[in-house]
Amino acid sequence: MTTQDSSERQSNRRSAERRQADRALRECEERYRALFDSVDCVFLLDFEGRFLDANPAALELLGYEHKEILALSFSSLLDDDQPARASGVLAELKETRNQKTPIEFRLRRKTGENADVELKASLVFRDGQPYAVLGVGHDITERKGAEEALRRANERLLLATAAGGVGIWDLDVLSNRLTWDDQMFCLYGMEPDNFGGAYETWKARVHPEDAKRGDAEVQMALRGEKEFDTEFRVIWPSGDVHHIRARAQVHRDAAGQPTRLIGTNYDVTERKELEESLRRTQFVVDHSQEQIHWLSPEGRFLYVNEAGCRRLGYSREELLGMTVNDIAPTAPRPWSSRFQEIRERGSFTFESQHRTKDGEIFPVEVAVSYVNYGGQEYSCASARDITERKQAEELLRLTQFSVDRAADSVFWTDSDGHLIFVSDSTCRLHGYSRDEMLGMTLFDIDPSLSAERWATDWKRMKEQGSFTFETVSRLKDGTVLPVEVTVNYLEFNGKEYNCAFVRDITDRLRADEERLLLERQLQQSQRLESLGVLAGGIAHDFNNILMSVLGNAELALTGLSPASPARENLLEITASSRRAADLCRQMLAYSGRGHFVTEAIDLRALIEDMLGLLQSTISKKALLNLNMGKNLPSMRGDASQVSQVIMNLVINASEAIGERSGVVTISTGVTECTGEYLKKTYGERNLATGLYLTLEVSDTGAGMDAETQKHLFEPFFTTKFTGRGLGLSAVLGIVRGHQGALRLYSELGKGTTFKILFPVSETAAESLARANGASKDDWRGEGTILLVDDEETIRTLGVRMLASLGFTVLTAADGREALSVYAEHRDEITLVLLDLTMPHMDGEQTFRELRLIDPGVRVVMSSGYAENDITARFAGKGLVGFVHKPYSLAELAEQLRAALEGVEPGSGTVRT
Repeated sequence: MTTQDSSERQSNRRSAERRQADRALRECEERYRALFDSVDCVFLLDFEGRFLDANPAALELLGYEHKEILALSFSSLLDDDQPARASGVLAELKETRNQKTPIEFRLRRKTGENADVELKASLVFRDGQPYAVLGVGHDITERKGAEEALRRANERLLLATAAGGVGIWDLDVLSNRLTWDDQMFCLYGMEPDNFGGAYETWKARVHPEDAKRGDAEVQMALRGEKEFDTEFRVIWPSGDVHHIRARAQVHRDAAGQPTRLIGTNYDVTERKELEESLRRTQFVVDHSQEQIHWLSPEGRFLYVNEAGCRRLGYSREELLGMTVNDIAPTAPRPWSSRFQEIRERGSFTFESQHRTKDGEIFPVEVAVSYVNYGGQEYSCASARDITERKQAEELLRLTQFSVDRAADSVFWTDSDGHLIFVSDSTCRLHGYSRDEMLGMTLFDIDPSLSAERWATDWKRMKEQGSFTFETVSRLKDGTVLPVEVTVNYLEFNGKEYNCAFVRDITDRLRADEERLLLERQLQQSQRLESLGVLAGGIAHDFNNILMSVLGNAELALTGLSPASPARENLLEITASSRRAADLCRQMLAYSGRGHFVTEAIDLRALIEDMLGLLQSTISKKALLNLNMGKNLPSMRGDASQVSQVIMNLVINASEAIGERSGVVTISTGVTECTGEYLKKTYGERNLATGLYLTLEVSDTGAGMDAETQKHLFEPFFTTKFTGRGLGLSAVLGIVRGHQGALRLYSELGKGTTFKILFPVSETAAESLARANGASKDDWRGEGTILLVDDEETIRTLGVRMLASLGFTVLTAADGREALSVYAEHRDEITLVLLDLTMPHMDGEQTFRELRLIDPGVRVVMSSGYAENDITARFAGKGLVGFVHKPYSLAELAEQLRAALEGVEPGSGTVRT
């Protein structure tokens, strides 16, 4: 073999070995890579902690790509103090070359989440030198989470048992030994050093009354007869007694024999005391007079006490199936809606109404509170029946309403006179607000009150309780009013008060003055009326005498020769008789029963027609002034009588002025008269209210004093030396006869005014018919006339006068005789001339009886009283005429002609 061959063989052998070595290396690398890739979390780090490599499991755990992990260091994935610990591990491993026991690290994933990893670190050598650190480990995240959960659970258990006062104990049945945790010693008030763990030690702490029962229940639990769940009392070394609740479970061996009894104790002393308190509370609640309800948020009854059942009339079982809206018919909204308000406010009070089982509705005051107990929400409501309170409040409101609206003022004061209450009427009377008055005293409103008088009044109040007096009260504007005060002494809640009632007596005093005035006027009116009756009676009788004188004189003149020397005497007798008749008419006018011829009167025109006569009548130094109203309504009356009133008043006014210069004023107008105004006048009583024509005659003369005015209208009273005293009395009579009134205003030195009131005519006056030219002197009648009069002289004269007129005459002395005569001569009698005033049966009654005998009888009434009085009394009753006494032959002829021929007296107008 050549050297060349040998070299070639060596070269081939080396190539083959190299290939064999390369193949072995590749196989080794493949086995390493397969192992590297197949195990958990393999890291290859240099000694600075930079990643040299990481297997897929590590990349998946951390969430990085291979190229991303090679750019990181192991320390960059650690938190807190772990980077330093990792560096220390690498340094120690490089120095000692010893493999480290498993080390736990918390790595931060790419997502930010943490992963717990347990690693074993070892060195990787190259050429005999440490080259890198190989970390092999596995994910322990779940295990660490479980451990953490267990740790926390243990902590919570310990905290719960400590916080809840729960002690844990373990009884070894075989050795009869007890093991206690720390909380058990707290529950029994013992120190661990004083507890040897003997079962008998526990029994010694149990209350003697409970020890035997507690031991029996332990034995029954060990025998499997019942679970161990009991309560007993323990006595602490200090002597305090506590209630313990014990529960336990039995552990048995494979043969079913008890080996251990493990349980808990906890102190229920507070609960037992609470239960006792609750029992007492329950007793109080059930025996409370108020209705107490526990309600769910929806308003369903969860509890109702006995008082609630009794007042509502339901059993407890019935109410527990109802809601609050079933008993509150006027509730504005469901309870569930109100519960939100209860939860927010905590508690409040309101008023409502409850309805009983039988339908009675009564008012209640409800106090409701929000309660959260055991995680459940409730409302506790207490309802009080306030029927009596409501009635009292209503009565109080009515009382307050009455006091505030009473006409009298009401106020309360204290013993010092300070106002502490005033009614609305008090404020209205005095003009102050309530706030203003409550800052005042009695001395501010009663200017006459002094401290001395108040002390005296207060003492009198305490002695008498109540008394009334009159004083004055000053208003806000300074006005002083007379008042009547009734004071009352009261004692309330240990304090003294004065309750006063104050009445404004201004109107009463004014009314008293007016009453006195009216009484004086009534007395005056009654006196004048009495005098009027007297004057009327005298005038009536005197008229009958005058009629005899005047009639006989006229009859004598008719049959006497004109040349007879006796004619002058008869004419003088006739003239004197007529003057006497005028005097009688004045007396009758005063009595209000004078002879009136009613017609429509224009008062202004009447005065203007009299103007010349009036000016010639008054004094030369007196000025006559007219103040005449325009467009005045008419009145009905006797124009001659009204003229007499005007004349008398003007003459009196002129005489009052006397020789001095002065003014007499005549005024007319119209006024609306009230009842109160008419009461203050002279005239008829109960005059109708309404429109009145006014006639005023005033003068600037000397005036009259009060005493003179009292007697002014009495007949025959005069202040004139030559006067008869009938002028003003006649004026008053004429005014009364016209249904009018008179007022007098006079004062010494300030003149006098007479104001006459005449009622206004309701219809327009008819124009007076003029005479139709028939001659009264030529008229003669025919037929039979029944003359009825109680005066024989009148009957005798009447027969002669009627006979001169052509009549046949029958007579009767009174009404009864007249009826008899008329019944006998009914067919003959043409007319009855009937006197009004007769004894036994007067003219009015006789007229009625005659109408019963003969409804068509024609009757002419005769009287000395006024025609309007007669016509008013016989209106619509069939009276055909009236003749006023004393009458002349011509006047009698005129009235008889009118009655028999149906014409108006003094006219040619035929009556219809």
